[in-house]
Amino acid sequence: MNVGFVAGTQSIFVSAAANCTFTLTSSEPFLTITSATSLTGPGTVTFTVAENTGAARQATVTIGSVAVTVNQAAGPPPIVFSQPTLPVATVGVAYAFQFAASGGQGAIRFTQQASTFLPIGLSLDSAGRLTGTPVAPGTSTFGICAGDDTTRTVCRAITLVVNPPGTTDNPILGNWSGSITVNTGCIPGLPRTVAWSGTFRRAANNDIELVANIPAVGVSNAVVPVVVSGTTVRFTIIVDTRYEFAATLSPGFRTLSGTFSGQNCAPAGAPAITPSGTWNGTR
Repeated sequence: MNVGFVAGTQSIFVSAAANCTFTLTSSEPFLTITSATSLTGPGTVTFTVAENTGAARQATVTIGSVAVTVNQAAGPPPIVFSQPTLPVATVGVAYAFQFAASGGQGAIRFTQQASTFLPIGLSLDSAGRLTGTPVAPGTSTFGICAGDDTTRTVCRAITLVVNPPGTTDNPILGNWSGSITVNTGCIPGLPRTVAWSGTFRRAANNDIELVANIPAVGVSNAVVPVVVSGTTVRFTIIVDTRYEFAATLSPGFRTLSGTFSGQNCAPAGAPAITPSGTWNGTR
């Protein structure tokens, strides 16, 4: 039996006496028996053959004492479409991103996955160029597929954040709020959770700064420099002592979560107590 390189289901009709019981086995993992592996009497044996992305190969389906050879044709290389991370877009600002894939047979063509939607104002061409001018802020998730001349496709779920107009390309800029939980420290009633809010913005020197408010501890519009490295954000703020905050941003840069620790807050001569806890935020 000869089959093509694409994945598919095959069948063999077995003519046998009504009381004849026989077993089915496959010699190779790329060929999988999908009918029962033990049958009685006449019937149909079904099996699936996985896609072949290499040289021609062969497997044997054994039906009782009869061996059926299955020859699968050589296949083209697989389509390699790595998961891309898109830069943040801004409402009213022209946007362009080039998707890339390799392998396959013939030219790679890109399409938008059915029942998914690009941000309004953007379009995708067959060469993988996502271009246009976004018209509304928000986070969109959509599917992009890379296909070749064999009609095979590989699809990826893509997330794109569109910032409101007037913001820069830094994805954390904007208004945030969340909670801070103190697990260890010098105040009674721990753990204790308080609210915080703030705005990440561009500083005069073009770095990032945070205008922070923590009403429960008297912090109001405190301006502190912020270091953003990849998906990590860090800053230091003075409350009753110096506190170091660090957090990891979510892939869409809409949430963050992390930890903080402070300097010793115990009275002089007493055993040291280092405040610490967790914090989170959403934009």
